[in-house]
This record gives sequence, structure tokens and C-alpha cells, in this order.
Amino acid sequence: MLQRDYFMRMIEEAAAVLAKLMGLQSKGLHDEAERMLEQTFEDFFGLTGDQIRQVEGADFIQFLEEQDIQHSQQLSAMAKMLRYDGEVAFEQGKFDRSRDSLQKALSVLEYLNSQEADLYDFTRIADIQSLEDLLKDIPQN
Repeated sequence: MLQRDYFMRMIEEAAAVLAKLMGLQSKGLHDEAERMLEQTFEDFFGLTGDQIRQVEGADFIQFLEEQDIQHSQQLSAMAKMLRYDGEVAFEQGKFDRSRDSLQKALSVLEYLNSQEADLYDFTRIADIQSLEDLLKDIPQN
């Protein structure tokens, strides 16, 4: 029960951070939003954004498991943070970074979907479809 409460609190905190990040972004405070996202990766997952970005997409789920980031709430929070990172990178014209972050977010959600196959999560399915659509919009190099 305590572990579940911890992870639920983590999700609530992640949602609050994402709201703050979106507020900073909408005000054009990109550098401040970037610093906050980097700090959030460290606070929530004990990883720097660079560590997360350096892992190849195909190895990302294994990397998370090795870092003991395996609980569904942790993985959901990671997917949300990666999606945000990808969307901001897209707005800034950093298409490679955008593609990488969005693909990793998609991988995490698809992994969660396969692990919880007996649970049909409409929100997660919609998020997967949305990420697939976003990835189609990124210009190819």
C-alpha cells in the first residue's frame, strides 16, 4: 500500500510539473522550461536528460529496467516527460531530438500496454495513437 501511495504521489507531482512546464513554454521561457525538465528527470528518475537521450530507442526499455524504473506509474510519468520533451524539441525545430523522445515515449506506452494486456486503457491507447500521429509529422532528414 505504501509503495502504491508513493507512486500515485509521483504521478500527481509529475502532472503538476508538466503543467508548470507548459506554462513556461507558453510564455516563451524555453530555457527555463528546459532546466526544469532536466531537473525533473533527475528528481523523479535519478537520471539526467543526457543519459536518457544517449540510449538507443531499441534498448530503452531494457535501460529503464536496469535503472529499476519498472512500475507502471513510473513508466507512465517517464512517457509523459518524454512526450513533453519531444513536443518542445519539435517546436524548436530540433527534429532528431523530437523524434527520439517521442519514439521512446511511444515505446514505453506500448511496453505498458503489452505488460497490462488484460487491462484495456482507453487513455493509453489514445496517447499511443497521438504519438504515432506526431511522429508522422516530423520532417525526415
